[in-house]
Amino acid sequence: METPATLNNGVLVATFPTQLQIKTNKEFTVRIITDNPATLSSGPAVQVSLWPKTGATFNTSSQTLTQFGPASLGINTTGLPPMTVELTDGTKSTSGYGTIDIPIFPITDQEYRIKSVTSGCGTVEITNPETVRIKVKPGIRIYEGNTAQTLCSGSNARLRFVTSAAITDATKFTVQVYNGYTSQYETYNATRSGEYLEFALPNRTGGTSYTFQIYTTNPAMSSQIASVNVQTMPNLIYASRQNTFVFKLPTKVQIGYEFEGGGPFTVEAQDGTVKTYDSNVYDVEQLFVRESMDYKIKSIANGCFKNTNPRNVRLTVSPSSEPGIYLEPLKTAICSDDSLEITFGTVGQFTAGNRFSIQTNAPCCNFQALRVVEKEGKYKIKLSIQALSAIETDIRIASTNPVLFSNEEHIRLQSPLTQFYLYPQAKAEEPWRYVASPSPGWGQILSLSANSQFQSIVYTENGVERTATFNQYNSATS
Repeated sequence: METPATLNNGVLVATFPTQLQIKTNKEFTVRIITDNPATLSSGPAVQVSLWPKTGATFNTSSQTLTQFGPASLGINTTGLPPMTVELTDGTKSTSGYGTIDIPIFPITDQEYRIKSVTSGCGTVEITNPETVRIKVKPGIRIYEGNTAQTLCSGSNARLRFVTSAAITDATKFTVQVYNGYTSQYETYNATRSGEYLEFALPNRTGGTSYTFQIYTTNPAMSSQIASVNVQTMPNLIYASRQNTFVFKLPTKVQIGYEFEGGGPFTVEAQDGTVKTYDSNVYDVEQLFVRESMDYKIKSIANGCFKNTNPRNVRLTVSPSSEPGIYLEPLKTAICSDDSLEITFGTVGQFTAGNRFSIQTNAPCCNFQALRVVEKEGKYKIKLSIQALSAIETDIRIASTNPVLFSNEEHIRLQSPLTQFYLYPQAKAEEPWRYVASPSPGWGQILSLSANSQFQSIVYTENGVERTATFNQYNSATS
């Protein structure tokens, strides 16, 4: 099949024949033919990916919803993804695939039409739109947005609802609450205040495992069962990775804590650091316990309450008479040819003539002494990539009488960053071009590498300065 083409500033422009009625993406090969003189382009044929014209049609029929609540409109699209469909009421939805489902929640009978559809090939305005008519039945529902509603324990609760029914002064409301902790139902009389039901919610402690349901009379209706976040006074539950809070040596400890009381939570540490958590997540903090101490968070708050005296945990160091060695945390990374500060201590009694050796397992794999000393304390040892023949190593302390080993600490040696390589390489006047992926969130990956690992990079994106930080064990990033 042939189609005419014109040469414009060194670029051939042609229109694919309209008789190519393709319905899905297809690959074609293209060659160039000329007259005067008669020639045919040499070399391999060029592969061209062709997509159907941009368009959209409903695949949901007009209907009466079987029950009052959320529904969806299915729309078939054609064109180069990603696809964006806009309805005449302003609703928009984007998808990388051929079918788009647009969520709807009509309170009254509604009509829906497609206003426009946008693809990688451009935007098409729908001039003769189809109409889908949706009718709704009388009903009531607990309002469910992107997140569950939040109520405060021990307060006059306000539960938001929506209804398509005619509500009068004769309508009576009750709210039934299922307590997942006691497996019991609680029922409360409620009064309407606009789009909310108000009722007294008793004070309670712990947890958020509650579901709610609304019942009415005049007319008789019942809502769906919905999860509602009932917040109580927030607190913490502690655990340790070692499954104990008593230690025979000063040690590095990972303290974990789980939140209770219903989130999201705002947690303030003793040093003033503030973190936020969306839910009852299990968080872990690492610290070195040199001597017995109380570990405590300064405060924890949710949307309803703030606890300025949350639970604490006692971390006890209780050495025995048996000898032992502990190595304090080291810097995780130093520059090659710099000195590493090493501090270690002991408990118990060592036999006369004992020596300590500061050891490394570089380049691989058995430990060997970097330095031999007679007593515990703080020491500085110069390390270099050339001397160790390695860019990372484990450090430990060993004794001779008796033979004991400390915990191991891992470090990495870094050198000045050189030999940068960025892919893809492009300039403003010669940008990198690529075909957009049909899948949302996928695109071109930028990769930067160098002779040593990155800790952070400052770069600009469309003139806006940004900073990215990286895991110390990565020597390249993207």
